[in-house]
Amino acid sequence: MSVNVCSIDALIARDNLNHRQIHRLRLLAFPAPDIVDRIITKNITETRTLKRLKKDFSTEWKAQRSHFGLSQVTH
Repeated sequence: MSVNVCSIDALIARDNLNHRQIHRLRLLAFPAPDIVDRIITKNITETRTLKRLKKDFSTEWKAQRSHFGLSQVTH
């Protein structure tokens, strides 16, 4: 039986999860498509992947590209 929750905070409370970690990791659901492509095709160095994604990662694609040192959209 599944129980619906109305917010991330409700899910955190219900399952006794780490609030900070969940809010930080939820941002990983919104990477820019060109960054995803670079990760999949290994066109981005390994040091820039998970550790870099988890630190101060923005939901804004322009800021994400800047975070990775990418100056433009790549297709």
